[in-house]
Amino acid sequence: MNSRQQLLIICFSAATAFFAISITRPLVALYAASFGAGSVAVGLVVASHSFFPLLMAVPAGSLVDRFGERCLITWGSVGLAAASAIVGWGGGYISIITGECLAGLAHLAVVVAAQTYTGRIGSAENRETNFGWFTTFASAGQLFGPVIGGITADHWGYQAAFRLASLFSLAPLAIVMFMPKTRPRLENAGSGRSRSIFHNGAQLRHLIKKQGVQAGIVSSFGVLFAQGVRTAFFPLYMSGLGYSATIISMHTSARALASVVVRPFLPVIVKLAGARYIVLSGSILLSAAGIGTIPLFTGFWPLLLTSVMVGLGIGLCQPLSMIAVADAAGDHEKGLAMGLRLTGNRLAQVTNPLLFGFVTQAAGMGPAFVLAGFLLTGTALLLIRWRDAFAQAKQSKVMQV
Repeated sequence: MNSRQQLLIICFSAATAFFAISITRPLVALYAASFGAGSVAVGLVVASHSFFPLLMAVPAGSLVDRFGERCLITWGSVGLAAASAIVGWGGGYISIITGECLAGLAHLAVVVAAQTYTGRIGSAENRETNFGWFTTFASAGQLFGPVIGGITADHWGYQAAFRLASLFSLAPLAIVMFMPKTRPRLENAGSGRSRSIFHNGAQLRHLIKKQGVQAGIVSSFGVLFAQGVRTAFFPLYMSGLGYSATIISMHTSARALASVVVRPFLPVIVKLAGARYIVLSGSILLSAAGIGTIPLFTGFWPLLLTSVMVGLGIGLCQPLSMIAVADAAGDHEKGLAMGLRLTGNRLAQVTNPLLFGFVTQAAGMGPAFVLAGFLLTGTALLLIRWRDAFAQAKQSKVMQV
């Protein structure tokens, strides 16, 4: 199987998985609020999605290196289906937290395996193209999922949307059957002995010292930390303005659409800018503007513009942070490196709803959005330290899939 076929398989797997999970992501906060949950309780529900993945992201990377990407995507898809089923047929605050915890672990398995597989396809020169297409397909799934979920919730209730997500979560299983099995890599890393997935201290220290890994982790952490306030409280902000779940989900889809549109042009944008870190810093500043200005608007179109700005920023930032980590890591440690990056992501997603939950409860949603904008601006300025870790943009190949 050639590189193009492998890329298509992993892209379609990612699209279906992200479609399934994005059906319910915008509805989690609204469903919790329907039980009378306050800002802190809603933040706890949103954070529960990332709590266990925070602890398991690095071991998940080791599992990918040991058992292969196909195995983790398979079990991750089953876990996503079970998580949505718990909420869809259970109902209640406890079932939401339980389902979100399981969904977080299952989502982690799919994401770390898919990103690792993408990083191993082809040569280093193809990574901008490969990750550009991978994240484009993932965003395409996130584009349509919220709309379907919002319409389902408005007409048949929140639980019906979770049941629908449970069925779609099984779709990646049919696709990964075509994925070639990959041989374990941990045994090839040097000593010949099988390493524990929980004991990679020396290798982790080796990875964390690399500037590319540091830059990838910090940039991704900063964006997701600030984005957390939008994920948790933007639906509540719009709901307070009188917008329906369908309209709110349309804004979520608009963010995803912006990411879909911009990602195929990633190699061209990097070439025009002259360096990856310039594009990365600019994308973070764009997200900062999109999140920080939310309190200034109440109308449909201005709020839609903020969603598009955030989508464009994330659309460029996330693949570039993946590329930075993939370039810095050796082939036998890419799974572990991606797991390390995802640990930073999950740390951001666990802490931000709780922090911004307290800020929102104490000062309101407006100051929380503004604070997130300032934090993102600081992250963009911090990236100057690692500008040498990003290779000067070279002639990008025309993307053909």
